[in-house]
Amino acid sequence: VEHRARAHRDTTPSDTAPGSAPHPVPPLRIGLVGRVTPEKGHLAAVDALAALVERGVDAELDLVGGVILPGFDHELQRRARRRGLH
Repeated sequence: VEHRARAHRDTTPSDTAPGSAPHPVPPLRIGLVGRVTPEKGHLAAVDALAALVERGVDAELDLVGGVILPGFDHELQRRARRRGLH
């Protein structure tokens, strides 16, 4: 089972010369692989992703693994939505 929380923001380097095409900047990709449980810090990872995005960083968070605690996947999704992630 794979669960993902992703956020994207356009990033154009400020040093791009006028009239030149901007160089695309790939998003920062963060991943946690293993059982998805509260004690492993997955909620903190969602909060960290939101903090990065709020600072203008184009970032993605991939949470990959089985959910052991019933409903924890929904809790992660609710946290992501509350923090403005999709």
